[in-house]
Amino acid sequence: MLFDPKPKRRREDLYNFDEGLAMLRKFFGEPLTVVIELRRTGKTSLILTALEEATTPYLFIDLRSVVRPWKEFYELLSYCLTDFLLRISRVRGFYEYLQRILSVIKGISISGFSVEFSLDRDRPTPTQIFTAIDNVAEEYGTKVLIVFDEDSEGYRGHWFCYSEQHCLCL
Repeated sequence: MLFDPKPKRRREDLYNFDEGLAMLRKFFGEPLTVVIELRRTGKTSLILTALEEATTPYLFIDLRSVVRPWKEFYELLSYCLTDFLLRISRVRGFYEYLQRILSVIKGISISGFSVEFSLDRDRPTPTQIFTAIDNVAEEYGTKVLIVFDEDSEGYRGHWFCYSEQHCLCL
């Protein structure tokens, strides 16, 4: 629906983004892609639409709701991983293997599709979480795109520094 302020997820709801969608898809296989544009120009809609059209599994983390406390980041990550597990549950084997790998990391508990983190000293690092996802994806011969939306605050970026990960940062 045009003129709806919420981010779009379907191509028919976007206006004049065909070139941007085509260009973005070319970079889905790259280790890191950064999408930079002026505020309120449709970056999130472009990314979400490209992700929905792609066959590659993705984890979308909207950092607008996170401020400095790490607790809020882990609450957001819990929500995003739960959503991710629901979407990949139809990929036989991948979901079960990822669930098993995540559940052995100290500080992560998984019940069905729900992911929760210990918020004390036993909490896992973001590096442990994303490396586990990357390792499972590699085992299954696929990639998982990890999108950090609204990372306009430079201090947030240090949470997500680890090697060999496939990320999109907006």
